[in-house]
Amino acid sequence: MRPEAPEPKKSNFRAEIIGTQVIHAGDKVKISVDFDSELDTREFGFGLDIAGKWETEWSNDGKRVTLTVDYYSFPAGSSANLIIFRLKDTDGNIIPGPKLITLDNSEELMKFQD
Repeated sequence: MRPEAPEPKKSNFRAEIIGTQVIHAGDKVKISVDFDSELDTREFGFGLDIAGKWETEWSNDGKRVTLTVDYYSFPAGSSANLIIFRLKDTDGNIIPGPKLITLDNSEELMKFQD
């Protein structure tokens, strides 16, 4: 059970998540999150309940982040919780509170990359 968190603080952070994608790439799974505006790629925090470590890569425009985990951590037919916190936009506004996203790695929905 997750402990109670403090109430979100007021902020001018306006970036929205506009999409997520799960891609199977060999022995890895790539989890991508797309945002509607550029973020400061030096200031971020992510948490995954399926893996203790992952690789993080930002797109050049700062609008997409990709987390890469080993396939055995997130096999087809499973789900994962991603917590996003400490995001900051290019104006210095920080996300007012954590955001939880549940991702499904369904074989029907999952895209494959050679």
